[in-house]
Amino acid sequence: MRIIIILFIITLVSCGKKDTINHYVPNPITQQELLDNGFYRYSYVDTVNKEDLHKYTSDYTYAYTHTRIDLIGNGDGIHDSIKLLIRRDIYSNVKPEKNEKGQIYPTQLSNFYGMDTIKREANTRYLKGVLKNRIITYLFINDSLEYKSIIVEDFDKKDIEIIDFTTKTKIIRYYDSLKIPIKSLLVKDISTKDHPTLFLIANLKTAIRYSDKKHSFYESSINYIDNDNYTIYNIIGSYYSGLKWHPVK
Repeated sequence: MRIIIILFIITLVSCGKKDTINHYVPNPITQQELLDNGFYRYSYVDTVNKEDLHKYTSDYTYAYTHTRIDLIGNGDGIHDSIKLLIRRDIYSNVKPEKNEKGQIYPTQLSNFYGMDTIKREANTRYLKGVLKNRIITYLFINDSLEYKSIIVEDFDKKDIEIIDFTTKTKIIRYYDSLKIPIKSLLVKDISTKDHPTLFLIANLKTAIRYSDKKHSFYESSINYIDNDNYTIYNIIGSYYSGLKWHPVK
């Protein structure tokens, strides 16, 4: 197995740009619109063997079906190998930072084990004070929008900038106020009548996990490529834990 992961560009365009996008509206959005509204772009290229695709998440599977396949080898059918070039563009409201090796990543917002106290407190202040505990992420695979995630935890419910999706009633009321059609979808062991977590919003299936208990939170996500796929990606662990990307020197 041979996998090469290369961090090749980060676009810093956030300064001075105000985000005017309503990210709760399910309509697809373009990369340029996100850049124009101050999002940071983190771009990566992966080279993956075809035979190893089954070991990875759905974004690899999608990229395999939508990217050019190159046959590398001497043509004798013995040492030939199919390599897939996969480009990921992650657009985020989270600013970049450098790790101890000088590599640029989205600011680390979890997995603080081993991080010094000053750095951990600074990152926590950034999450609470600047981001207001809301992390917005768009994932594009080979220039096609695949996934959107909005994660909000322990937010100030008095802050009118942060939509409150901590109950079924509040979710439905919000979309009704925008005159956007919404209805609950019932799926056994996933979305129930009393606590639906799947919704059809403007003809797009949207997964929303939520709670209004002591630690209120919600996570809204849409899989645009396979809208029948209700898998919720581990966005925090994958992109904001400081462990996901290992650029080749």
